[in-house]
Amino acid sequence: MNTFNLGKPINPRVQTAQVKTYFANKFVNSATKSKTNNLLLFLKHFLSWTGLLDPSHENIRFRLLAVISKMIFTFVTLDILAVYCLSQTQIKELKTLFAYIIAYPLSLLSWHALYLKRRQFEILLQKFQDASLNLCRKSANSFAFTLLSTHVLFTILLTIYIIHEDPNFYSYGYKISDEYARITFLGMKNFIYVLVYPTFTNSVVLLYGVLCLCLTAHIRQLTQEIERCPAELFDTSKQLEILKRKAKIDDILGYIEDIFSFPTFTIIIANLFIAASVIGIYLYTTEWYAYLISLYVERCIYFLNSLIYIIIPMWTAGGIPLEECKFREMFYKKAQSRMFSIGISEKPRLARWLFAKPEFVFTGWNILSYRRSTMFAVVGTLVTYTVLTYM
Repeated sequence: MNTFNLGKPINPRVQTAQVKTYFANKFVNSATKSKTNNLLLFLKHFLSWTGLLDPSHENIRFRLLAVISKMIFTFVTLDILAVYCLSQTQIKELKTLFAYIIAYPLSLLSWHALYLKRRQFEILLQKFQDASLNLCRKSANSFAFTLLSTHVLFTILLTIYIIHEDPNFYSYGYKISDEYARITFLGMKNFIYVLVYPTFTNSVVLLYGVLCLCLTAHIRQLTQEIERCPAELFDTSKQLEILKRKAKIDDILGYIEDIFSFPTFTIIIANLFIAASVIGIYLYTTEWYAYLISLYVERCIYFLNSLIYIIIPMWTAGGIPLEECKFREMFYKKAQSRMFSIGISEKPRLARWLFAKPEFVFTGWNILSYRRSTMFAVVGTLVTYTVLTYM
């Protein structure tokens, strides 16, 4: 039975507007589904080439990529441990080197954690398609450009520094006489090193951030739709429609938390260690003239990269509870306005049920809550404990 018959009669103009809005939304949804989601396709390719997409039983290429990725991550982790263990290191540099080297095992750990969740990746991408959640083309281009530029920049700077500082550092002391062979060897090794960290870790954080921003935008869209809806039309059927769409978003949020909770936590820890190592270098270094300008640039970029990718997951994920709070408040206000406008004592049961739900907050392995206020505490802790360690 239509709830409008219990109260004031509906204006025919309102009914006409409602019908036009309904068919307009149908047209927009059908057009949206027919368009190719650029970033979704890019994410599928990214997951495939890193061996994180669930391989089909018929396709051997995906399995091969997973094996190659595992070999690369394992090789880089063991190789960098061997290189720095064989190098003659002063006691005062051990803390800094440990903070730098630990980032690579943590990157391997994050990749393995994501590999174990590869089937959930498939479900997550499928749910994005089913829910018609759009990711714009600009996000895809920015995603790819940021990864490529970061990888090339770090590779060039590391190669220049190693060539001038110690060309035999990565070859375990073995001298490569041919200059072009030496440069090629150092460039290839730095290319693989940078692929593990920071390119892979940055890609995971960017993927996580893009997904969070997408869901934040769609929660905001639901809030704005409730705000634009007249109170007379915000009946039980409309409320259920809104809540069903919100339930799809909540389902996706649960999958993102399940997949990225541990990997993002290990990546944040790795970035904290890298930032601490850079601060440590500047704290104990006294003879600045002995170092190349490329080292200064490299360390500054490493520090800024670590700091940025500590902030990104907390800032983007921290927008989810803020938008959910706005959504709940707008839903309750609109339900209350409808109760007052139609002149009957409807009980806002759906609104009460919505407020009874616990607040959703992304976490890092259920240890670190990803809120926007948390990043200030994390950065402050980084600076404080690093200074205390090197004093």
